[in-house]
Amino acid sequence: MTVSPYDNLPVKGREPKPLEYVEVPMEDLVETSASMADNASPDASANAPAGISAETSAKASDIATAEIPANDPGSISAEAPAQEYAQAPLKSAKEPEKLSQKTPQPAFEPAKPEARREISSPAKTEPLPKPAQYTKLSLKNRYGKRDFTLSFEETLLVPDTMADISEILFAEGKVNLSQGCKLSYEKGDSLSGDITLYTVYKPESKSNIDIIKSTIPFRTDKCWGDSSCDSFKAAVRLKNIDCELLNERKFIAKVELSICFTEILKHELKVFKGVEDPDFVVSQTPVSVTNLSFEKEESTEISQEINVKEGSPLPQRILKEDIRVVENHKQITSGKLVINGTIHSSILYKGELEGETKVCCVSNKTDFTQFIPLTENADVDLISTYFSCDDLKVTIAENDKFMLEGHVRTLICVYENRELQMVSDIYHKGRDISFVMEEQPLSFAGDVICGEISARETVSLEAFNTDSVTLLCGSCHILGLKGSSEKGRISIEGLLHAKILAEDMSGSPFVISRKIPLRGSLESQKAIDSLEGETSIDMSGCVRDFWFDEINGHQIEINAGVSINVWIVNTLSFKTPENLCFVQQETTSKRIPLALYVVSQGDTLWDIAKKYKSDCKTIAELNDISPDSALMEGMKLLVMRS
Repeated sequence: MTVSPYDNLPVKGREPKPLEYVEVPMEDLVETSASMADNASPDASANAPAGISAETSAKASDIATAEIPANDPGSISAEAPAQEYAQAPLKSAKEPEKLSQKTPQPAFEPAKPEARREISSPAKTEPLPKPAQYTKLSLKNRYGKRDFTLSFEETLLVPDTMADISEILFAEGKVNLSQGCKLSYEKGDSLSGDITLYTVYKPESKSNIDIIKSTIPFRTDKCWGDSSCDSFKAAVRLKNIDCELLNERKFIAKVELSICFTEILKHELKVFKGVEDPDFVVSQTPVSVTNLSFEKEESTEISQEINVKEGSPLPQRILKEDIRVVENHKQITSGKLVINGTIHSSILYKGELEGETKVCCVSNKTDFTQFIPLTENADVDLISTYFSCDDLKVTIAENDKFMLEGHVRTLICVYENRELQMVSDIYHKGRDISFVMEEQPLSFAGDVICGEISARETVSLEAFNTDSVTLLCGSCHILGLKGSSEKGRISIEGLLHAKILAEDMSGSPFVISRKIPLRGSLESQKAIDSLEGETSIDMSGCVRDFWFDEINGHQIEINAGVSINVWIVNTLSFKTPENLCFVQQETTSKRIPLALYVVSQGDTLWDIAKKYKSDCKTIAELNDISPDSALMEGMKLLVMRS
């Protein structure tokens, strides 16, 4: 009578059947038998696997030393002469003797540990009876941020109607893109526009100041660099301007533009759905990805009167204007995105008061609110906004007031975090298989942080040889930002460049220029160190508030508030098995029905199941453990095929 090993396993509520013969792998059990014989002790439970009784352990020892069934066609006969039987491979696993031609081959071969067996000659494959099933998934993955600096020079002339240049005080300007707030740029697109440049200088024949307004065009397609992405969301700002005087009628403007763009990587993912064969075992791992699900452009009309301060000269000519848009807050209400923002306007002009021409400045804040319908649920933290104020203009109205008119154009990009099931490994219980694991990079916004940090600087007037000043106008922009993660917080360091146009007691103009350190930190909900894959910190910022004042006769205080937006981006790979097929076996080997496995360091239940072409659930039930249990080194497990 031959008893199957499946009948002799310890099962709750049932006694094992008597054991006479059982099919076992020869090579695997030779060393196991010797080891168990050497370490044998009166207490059979000493070497019992975790969760297995002493009685079961003793039966496992019987299995290891069982005879080979005589009724197996390929086995050695039980009545064979002792001399022939001694030549079988059971004699010694370490020093095998050469078999005679008459000696039959062993009845069993141990299974190879890997799902894809190494074959000396090129393996022959055959297609699956029914092909693997896939579904397609389209994604616009927010991949990351890059910065590009465009540097160039332009030679400019003083207009014929203006006085010669004695000294250039400073220059500043604003960027106007050719296509305004464009939704997206493709890899082959050029980024173009112009810079409205204001050059503030001292005329030779006058004691006050004058300003030359120039337009400098630019165009580049080099900014995308070696990026593998398909489309980009671009924001351009003026990073630095220096003017060098050539003569009284000519000067050179040296310009640096900062082009910051968000990379969007378009994916057509093949998501593995399975094979119509129950013997395929698949390991799936969840992967999170950030997808651009919705984008829209919205325009808001602006019409605002700006009054001149009481007692100030009435406007005659606008010298320069500085307009910027800052987002205050946004929220989602009743299926709409509500954005509240402020337009900061600073106007430097020449005016007349009591028959005397003076240079004055007026500042103003104009609030606006936009309501943008959303077609789906969204996380407000994953919504990016871009503003364009190129259409806004300042004019002098008939009633001696300024008029701010035009449109604020807003681009919103709504992102979502999705979880995908990725195939990390696959094998077949009965046959060797071959496949190729294709990988595609994906990124995930692990955390998005918004906040504000401030900077303050005190400037002494002693260096300017004056005790009292008249502060006319000023500007401030960010030179650079960088961030690092430490103990659940994002530490931020940067540099601001502030310029203030002032007049001394005699009315002579001068410029106060300072580079102000910017330091602060924002709390992060997730620790970057706990995220898998490569992690980067994508940071952007804008000057929210900027003000300055004379605090005494000897010092000026400069203050700035900077809005910071941080995306913690985690980059992983999405894996898909392709070209799945069976490997034809040149020799037939019998399946290993049962094995005793000693757990090594780093082993997982999946690794063991794949090695013996079983499955995690079967091994867990056999050893009375949970499929999610952590395996301890040295732990012994009974393993059988499903």
